[in-house]
Amino acid sequence: MRSSISLGLVSGLIGHFAKVIVSHEPRNTHRRRTHPPHHFANVMSGAFLGIPIVYFMKRTGKDKHITKGASFGMLLWAFFYGGKNNRDYHHYHLKFPKKRNELLSFLSYVLFGVTTACTAVKLADPGTYTDDEYDFGF
Repeated sequence: MRSSISLGLVSGLIGHFAKVIVSHEPRNTHRRRTHPPHHFANVMSGAFLGIPIVYFMKRTGKDKHITKGASFGMLLWAFFYGGKNNRDYHHYHLKFPKKRNELLSFLSYVLFGVTTACTAVKLADPGTYTDDEYDFGF
């Protein structure tokens, strides 16, 4: 694929499905069921989160893409779940989904980043990523 946005969307979509497979919890009959718009929004947010990974790797090169993807997944997990116990915005509490195991949640986000980065490298044209070491201007 030559377009970075479409490559990011497809890679993020595949990474999201890998994350869902790992973090799938068995259905409990006492829980409220989620509606299809919720699932659609969840899939689209996973797809759109693949775009920054593609642009970051386009800027820095495709070497060590597994480490870059895992780091991006860790940053996402820290953003979504990191400070959930310390959030008190004057009686406005953000509600996060409850996971049975926080480690499983962390590993699913790391897997999202790694799968998205690997898919972006495999599906991209050979000239998409630079192999040179990036010069930060120092």
